[in-house]
This record gives sequence, C-alpha cells and structure tokens, in this order.
Amino acid sequence: MGVLDGYDTGGFFDEVLTGSGEIRPHYRALFERLDQFGPEELNRRQRLKDAIFHTQGITFTVYGDEQGTERTFPLDLLPRVIPADEWAQLERGLVQRVQALNAFLDDLYAGEQAILNDGVVPRPLVESAEGYLPEAIGVPAPHQARCVISGIDVVRDDQGRYVVLEDNLRNPSGVSYVLENRSALTRVLPVAFHQSAVEPVSHYPHLLLDALVSVAPGNALNPRVVLLTPGRFNSAYFEHAFLARQMGIELVEASDLVVIDRSVRMRTTRGLRRVDVIYRRIDDEYLDPKVFRPDSLLGVPGLVEAARAGNVTVCNALGNGAADDKAVYAYVPEMIRYYLGEDPLLANVDTYLLDDPDKLKMVLSRLEALVVKPVAASGGYGMLIGPAASESELIDFAAKLQADPRGYIAQEVVSLSRAPTLVEEGFAGRHIDLRPFIVAGEDVKVLPGGLTRVALRRGSLVVNSSQGGGSKDTWVLMEDNARDEPESKVSFKGGRRSEVVLARVAADLFWAGRYLERADNTARVLDVAYHSVLEERPDMVSERLREAVEVLSLTREFEEEGRPPEADAIASFLVADDSNPGSVRSAVATARENIRSIQDQVSRELWESLNSFHWSLAEAGLGDSMRRDPFEVFSRIRRGCQTVIGSIDDTMSHNDGWRFLTTGRAVERAIVTAKLLQVYMPQLVSGDRQMAFHQWVGVLRSAGAFQEYQKVFQASLDPTDAVEFLLQADEFPRSVLCCVARCESMLSGVRTPGTAIESWRQIGRLRAELEFADIRSIVTVDLAGFLTDVIEQLEQFAVTLGDELFVS
Repeated sequence: MGVLDGYDTGGFFDEVLTGSGEIRPHYRALFERLDQFGPEELNRRQRLKDAIFHTQGITFTVYGDEQGTERTFPLDLLPRVIPADEWAQLERGLVQRVQALNAFLDDLYAGEQAILNDGVVPRPLVESAEGYLPEAIGVPAPHQARCVISGIDVVRDDQGRYVVLEDNLRNPSGVSYVLENRSALTRVLPVAFHQSAVEPVSHYPHLLLDALVSVAPGNALNPRVVLLTPGRFNSAYFEHAFLARQMGIELVEASDLVVIDRSVRMRTTRGLRRVDVIYRRIDDEYLDPKVFRPDSLLGVPGLVEAARAGNVTVCNALGNGAADDKAVYAYVPEMIRYYLGEDPLLANVDTYLLDDPDKLKMVLSRLEALVVKPVAASGGYGMLIGPAASESELIDFAAKLQADPRGYIAQEVVSLSRAPTLVEEGFAGRHIDLRPFIVAGEDVKVLPGGLTRVALRRGSLVVNSSQGGGSKDTWVLMEDNARDEPESKVSFKGGRRSEVVLARVAADLFWAGRYLERADNTARVLDVAYHSVLEERPDMVSERLREAVEVLSLTREFEEEGRPPEADAIASFLVADDSNPGSVRSAVATARENIRSIQDQVSRELWESLNSFHWSLAEAGLGDSMRRDPFEVFSRIRRGCQTVIGSIDDTMSHNDGWRFLTTGRAVERAIVTAKLLQVYMPQLVSGDRQMAFHQWVGVLRSAGAFQEYQKVFQASLDPTDAVEFLLQADEFPRSVLCCVARCESMLSGVRTPGTAIESWRQIGRLRAELEFADIRSIVTVDLAGFLTDVIEQLEQFAVTLGDELFVS
C-alpha cells in the first residue's frame, strides 16, 4: 500500500503522476522511501518539520491579520522534484530572459533608448509604467547588471510546458525560504534526499555576495556591501536578516546611513565607515526623501545623488519597475529578439493589453473566463480570477477596466500543474508555481530549483503566502556522475569584513543583555523568596514577596496596577504579566525583539535558543503553572536564561557586539546585587540573630553567592563579611566590583581615544571607589547611602554610554 493510494489528479497535469496513474521516473526513488512510512510516521515527520521552523523563527508577516503579524512559513513535507535535463532547458531560458531584461533596462536608463526609438516597445507604454523613473536616467550600473537579483515566476500549463507568468525585478523575495526549506527537509527526510542526488542550494549567499561585490564602483578597494531593510515589521524581514547573516554583511536601516560629499557612510560605534554597495529591500519611492517621497522615514537623503556620482551602487537598480510592469512583460519576447537575436526559450502566458480598444472590448466580453491583474501590484493582491468570480465582482472589475485600461492586463487562465500535498486527510492535489532566483553580476547564474509555492486552499490558484499559500522544497536532480565532478560553480570574491558595530545594533545588544539578566535575576530572587516564606508565618508571605518587587525596582509599577498585595498577585505580576515591562515574560520577549531586529549580528544558536525560550514562556498557561508549581517555573526560567547566556558566550565571537551585550548584563547584575543589600539591610542588622541569619542566607542565595561565600568564610555569617563579599569580591562574577570591572574591560575593548570619554571616566571612577572602599567603616556609618550612590552611578553610566555610542 502506497502513500498515494486513492490520490486523484483531478484531470490536471500532475507533477508526480502520469495521466495513466504511474509515478514519474524522477519521483520513484522518493516514493520508494515514503511508501515505507505509515500515516503516523508521516505525521510525526510533519510535526518535526513544523517544530524546526517554529524554533528557528522562520516567519513572514501578514499585515492587518487578526492572528498576529508574525507567522511561521508553511512548508509541505513532500518536495517537488525536477529532473536534470528538464532543469537544464529551464535554466537556459531564465538566463536568456534576464540577459534581455538587463539589456532593456540599461538601454532605457543609461543608453540611447534604442528599443523605444525603433518602436519595438511602445514609448508611451514604458513611460506610463508606474515603475518607470526618469530620475534614474544616467545612474550607472556596472556590467549592465540592473537586475542583480531576479525572481521569475514560472508555471506549467495543462500540457506540462513551462511558461513565464511574471517577472520580479525590484525586490524579489523568497530565497531565504528556499535555503531553510532545504535545511529542514534534509533533517526530516535525510535518506530520501541522499538517495535522490539533489543539486545543492547552500552556495546561494556566496553567489549573491560575489555578484554584489562585482558591481561595486570601480574605485572601491575591498568593497563594503550592506543590506538596507525597512526594519523588523516588514513582511520579508526574516529574509533580510537571514541573507545579511549568511553573506556576513551589515543589515542596516535608514538611520544607520548618511550621505557626505556624495558618498554613503554608515554610523558605527567606531565612527563612520564608507559603503560601496547597497542591496536594498526598500521600494524606489521610499529610498531617498530628497528625490521621491519627502515623508519617507525608510530612505537615505542624498542616496540617488551618490549613486548618480558613481560612488555607491544600489541593487537592484532604480527604475527596474519599468520592466516588471505586467503590461511591459508582454514585450519581453521582443526584447529577447531585439537585444540577443534569439527566439525566446520560455514563452509568456497569452496576455492582452487593455489600452487597445479592441482588446478591451474582447476582454470585457470574456471576463468570466480570464484572469485580470493590476499591472503594478504583487503578492496576489487586486486580482480577478474570472471562473471563480461572482457576478458582482465581474461587474465591479468591468467598471475598473473601463475607467483605467492601462492599469490592468488580462491573461488566459493557465491550468496550473498540481502536486500531491500533505493535508489533514492525507495527500491531496494542490496547484503550484515556481520562482527560480537568478543572480547577475559579471555573468548570470541560476540557483538550482527555487521556491515552489503551493496554493494550500483547495481549488485555489493563488500561491502567495500572504494569500494563504505555502511552499515545497525544490529538488533539482544532478546529472549522472555529477557528484564525481569538481565543484566550480562558486568563486569567493568578498574581502575580509572589518569588525565594526552599528550604533543602533550596539544599543539593541546592550539592552538585550540587560533584559536577559533581568529575567534571570527575577527568577533567582523569587525562587529564594518562595523558599524563605515556607519557614515564615503565613501573614509574612506577602511581605517577603513585596520585598522582591522592591529589589527588582518594580514597586511603583505594581502599585499603579492596583493589585492586592497578595502572594499570587505579586508572583503573577513578576513572572507572567504582559503589562509589566519588568516581568520575566516581558523581559524575555523584549530581549527577543532586540535580537530579532539584529539577527545578522548573533549566532544562529543564540537566536534559536532565545526564540524557543520566548515561545515556551508565551504559552497561555504560564500563570496556572505558577500557581500549581512555582519552583518548576523558576527552574525553567533559569534553565532558559542559562541556555541563552551559554549560547552568547560559546557561539558569538567575542567582538564588539559581544562586549556590548556583556556590558548590559553586567550593569543589570550589579544593580540587582546592590539593591538586594539596600532592601534587606534593615532586617540584616535588626538585632534578631535568627531572622538575620536566614535573611543573610536568602540574600546570598538570591545573588548566587552562598556557596562561594562559604568557600571563603566557611560557616561564619558576619554581616560585614557578607557585604564585603557582595560588593568587593573581585573574582566572584556577581559581586558589584566584578561587574563594574567587567563593564570597564568591555568598554576598553570597544572605545577609541576620541569616543566614550565621559562613560569611560564614570565607570573608572566607580570601579576605583568600590575597589578601595573601606566596607567595615561604610557598614557602620552609611551603607544605605553608599549603595544608593552606587546604583545611581550605574544607571548614569548606562545613560551616558547610550548618549555617546548608541545615538548617532
């Protein structure tokens, strides 16, 4: 019995089964393996795949969705398989198409517009395209590579022919999911993957970086490439961070860049650094507020002038939208003949331009049988699929076409091929397309396969993730004996990256460190407080927990919420309350957002451990778990914190980024240790020796210091010794002096002689005060005042550090 028993092709061209119901030869090895699985094993592997994506935070954003903006990207368990000979033909057609499109765009913006002058492509059509930018005329593009990254959407019709549905030449997205899909499927179906001899895709970041470096201005030595993102709320932000990390380049936002003397610089904690190539993931209209939208906060003032001067290359080039306008798309076959002197290897879908009155009349008479698309839209938005449309939708669209015929095209409905897709009831046919990714620099290369998108809704032809679509891993099979051939597809041109940290990134790392330490400290303090109250009178339980609130500097926030000063309310407030920015759940969520916005700067292991920790705390039942078994929750939090902190120390390079993160942790830790002494000191010197003993043990345990203290002072618990240990033990990592010395050491590693002058002076002075303080005298005279001064100096140091290094 096979996994496809009972599967119905529905009369469509099926990628897996022939018309007679036989499995196609290139799928046989895969299904020989899958047929060994029962339904339970298939579902188990499906869950494993989902868990991988959830842990790694492989997401996309859906704007305005009630379920939240961050959604795990759907990946089907069954890959799409393409045989080597079939792929070779498709690859040649894609290379040909991109070469012609690059030639057209370079002719349009840097050449003589010969194709328009010769009437091959109508000038009015191009100049009326929404993506046409007169401002881009004269802006150079090395190697004529205006489309450094292209995503060409390809479908198979009812005859199994590949045809081009549309060209994506501005900011094509989805390649990160190609690489992540492959990573997940090789873990979920390792034997099937190995037996199938599949072309690799992991080299894509090297292909892309090589292409980006190759288009740098000619005067650039060891070119610096950056990726410009709108920020973490953009729908494709996961991809931006993924590609920046994989290429080893900076992920920058507009505030990180400045144009000086028609050259682009990025703001770092060590001063300004020149930028030579910008891989932008921002639309043209937002890219430069001096030239386009003056209200844009996403762009860099003066960027177009710098590009025109040849001092920076913007990829993809300005104005590429003129070529992926869906009306201009209809002329790509003529571009191929005009520039390359060749017949197109890949056909277009039959397309009707509606500014021709006869075509418009014909389309209106057949609207229920056609697909209509806005010429400048993407993502599946604004379409009409005639056969699935209601009468009112047809009437509305007819009015739109008559009012704005240039704004739409019509196409014949393509019976998209289908592939078996694992749904709740088993394998069912779902329509698919394919977006291969083509990289153009000195030459043109195609990533084997691409993103196979799946219309997960039954009967739907819309494959976009924003419209409920998912994806499949795409396996291009190697040619016979290809595994024995030497790998020559990738060259490595990128130079050594200089170790600098963006000012914005430094701030995120510093605060991520503070929030992680805050979560760990909260769990420690609460754990000790809960154990302490087991030996207290019942009426003292709330009092002890109120002290924990004070240690964590959250007394005002708790009182403002108006909650009863009871144990459960206090514990919930400190652990699970989303409205409390200092709760464990909020602190971890904030640290995750800090790291999520700078994923390119941290190791994958750190991101995955923090992402998993966040989701484990985000569960709705955390409050119930607190009431049922608070000690288990505290242990879970501390384990999660230690896992993340271990990832920081073991998998991050100990560079400037690590130093800022470590500084944030040290500042927060020192403050809490000082606050412990400040809050509990009145009881510790109350004269009640038994109470004082238990309180001292609690304070030392809250600071993680009890065992280390005993090693030094054995069974003695003299208050002055304990204070001295917590303040001045230079080798105990939670003592205030050790934390302050750590801050001084970290700052020494990141500052230059002309930077961080005041923060350097502040932390050095505090370290000296602590190191040489006479603790026995201070305990006798005014320990409370001394501690208050230490805490204030630490907070002031954090503020000054931010003013000097984080704000540009």
